Amino acid sequence: MALQRGPSRHRHPDAQGVLADDATEAWKKAEEIGFPVVLKGVGEHLLHKTEMGAVAVNLKTPEDVAAAAFRMSGLDCRFLIEEMAQDIVAELIVGLSRDPLFGLFLTIGAGGIFVEIMQDSRALLLPASRGDIRAALMSLRIAPILEGYRGKPGGDIEAAVDAIARLADHAVKSGDKIEELDINPLMILPKGVLAVDALLRPRKVNHV
Repeated sequence: MALQRGPSRHRHPDAQGVLADDATEAWKKAEEIGFPVVLKGVGEHLLHKTEMGAVAVNLKTPEDVAAAAFRMSGLDCRFLIEEMAQDIVAELIVGLSRDPLFGLFLTIGAGGIFVEIMQDSRALLLPASRGDIRAALMSLRIAPILEGYRGKPGGDIEAAVDAIARLADHAVKSGDKIEELDINPLMILPKGVLAVDALLRPRKVNHV
């Protein structure tokens, strides 16, 4: 039996996301956001969603959302429904990691599902200036794509630098609370950027 569809809605320029407890609630909330959408399983045990089958993208109908949610039902999770970004120029991974000697450092690289394959990244010790961040970003092998490759539109490089700089500044101010943080992917759009997924591991402090 076909699912009943509600009226279509205009898409908001910023990605939206809502939580649902089951497949029925998921497809109803997807209609409220507007298609296409991304469906993700949500739970503390789902650290690497793509590898665990907890991500479904470009879902265009309520039936698509319901079917994806049913496929994830064995993961014992809730569901996050997000508006799917359009016109993506490139995907980055932006991470904070801790070195035993030097403390927190920032990593910028090609992200998405190709992060391990391309191994295209740069590391910066913190604090790092906007100039340092921009230079690291533009030294990546994917930089020509960001600038517009073979007539295709480029990405909003300054918005990416702004977002990464804000993360770096936050790390400097509260780095003693962070063990590791990964944003993957940070989607670079023709105008603006969009952080789609993040993993944060707080630092464990031993009190004497």
